[in-house]
Amino acid sequence: RFRPVLHELINSGDSEMQIAIRLKLSRHTVHEYVKCIYQRLEVGSRAELMNRFGNRAAATAPLRAVSLAS
Repeated sequence: RFRPVLHELINSGDSEMQIAIRLKLSRHTVHEYVKCIYQRLEVGSRAELMNRFGNRAAATAPLRAVSLAS
């Protein structure tokens, strides 16, 4: 479930609550995924995430380069 959350973070610009509704998850679950994604990708904010993987074409690169599964 990390990948859909990462995809939404990069592409939608929506809040965690909006992402949770769209993915049918709790806001708390999405927040925990976001914290884990930030830690594993070594970013501290969504702005940093966007700077690192700014365009949509690059959005699939971190999915292959970084293992998000525990």
